[in-house]
Amino acid sequence: MQQTPVEEEEEYSIHPLLHSSLPTLAQFVQDSKLGLTINRVLVKDWPNLAAQKEHYTKSIEANFENEASGRWKVVVGGGEDGEMVGHLVLTRVGRGDGKGGGHGEEGGGKPGGRTAPGFMNDAVFAAVMDAVEALAVPLSLDRLELTHIYIAPSHRRHGLGSRLLQLAISKAEEAGVPLMLASEPEAHGFFVKRGFADRGYVDIDLAKWAEEKSGFGIFRLRGMEMKRRDEGGEN
Repeated sequence: MQQTPVEEEEEYSIHPLLHSSLPTLAQFVQDSKLGLTINRVLVKDWPNLAAQKEHYTKSIEANFENEASGRWKVVVGGGEDGEMVGHLVLTRVGRGDGKGGGHGEEGGGKPGGRTAPGFMNDAVFAAVMDAVEALAVPLSLDRLELTHIYIAPSHRRHGLGSRLLQLAISKAEEAGVPLMLASEPEAHGFFVKRGFADRGYVDIDLAKWAEEKSGFGIFRLRGMEMKRRDEGGEN
């Protein structure tokens, strides 16, 4: 996927994300997952940061090998060498050219199959894979998938997430394909406010794997799609 520079603004700018930024990208992906309730029952010996970092790094390495993926970073200031404070990963799927893929590992890697990584709970992992499969769209459907989007907490409330999302919408419009994603509960409201609609959901009961009366409940994973103009979408 072609990664062209994006018009700059005064405080922040968006640029193609290159392999040299992989360590920061892996840290951001890990940071985004630490706040997810489901990961507290998915990851053994929580938080097991070393195992998580290794896993996300490998997944991102695989994503860089995928020609159907594109990656962009938000940096402080106008130059591409500024401090990286956010990112966007998109993947083109279903073109029939063998370059696309389905829902990948966290951070945009290739699907890892049904075998759980050694640091993950097998039963929880299986439940997540079942949910992903239930929300999957036909492999033949040509689409753009929003694999991952993240803004560092100290740089939120500046419209950066919206700018990255608009970039994703523009890329989908240029390609003439729908923009789809899988949303975790924490991000659902953000996507709804910006024109995405649910196309299905799966509930995972975390209480099955948590200690009694620990407060764990339903974790809802949603499949979403950007609404077209005639459906009231922003694009």
